[in-house]
Amino acid sequence: MSKQHRLDEFAFRGIPNLQTLILTSNKLTTIPGNILLPLPNLKFFQLSDNRIKNLPAELFQGNPNLVNLHLRDNPLKTIDPHLFRNLGHVQILNLVNTKLQAIPNGALDDLTSLQQLHLTNNPDLQITQSLADSLPGMYCTDHTDPSRQPPKYVLLIPWQTTFQVCAVQIT
Repeated sequence: MSKQHRLDEFAFRGIPNLQTLILTSNKLTTIPGNILLPLPNLKFFQLSDNRIKNLPAELFQGNPNLVNLHLRDNPLKTIDPHLFRNLGHVQILNLVNTKLQAIPNGALDDLTSLQQLHLTNNPDLQITQSLADSLPGMYCTDHTDPSRQPPKYVLLIPWQTTFQVCAVQIT
């Protein structure tokens, strides 16, 4: 049986001015819902390349200044619809290779400053049309054979003068 890797819920108490936290490649399987609460000034959070399947809905409730959020390379499959609540400053959200199957409607509504949404390498991900429509300034373009059903789309997310491209299916 493999050892479960986890963080103590009090691990970041006493360092409220911390702005960057990188927890990449720690083989974490869980993360306590209140672990980031003592970090109100956190701007950059990277939890990439771990083994986390579920993120608690309250994980980011005390981090209103978060700008860069990287959750890539975790076997998430789904996210709680309230996970990104009150994160109006997030500009970059990286969900690459998370095995996501869906993003709940409304889950990205509070990400009003979002400039980059990275969703590549999530082959089962389906984006509903209503979710795609709720992402201001983001475009969906069909780049496949139109006779193929269902059509595949490419979600193009403009950021400055470049585009981030990710293949998803619009349902």
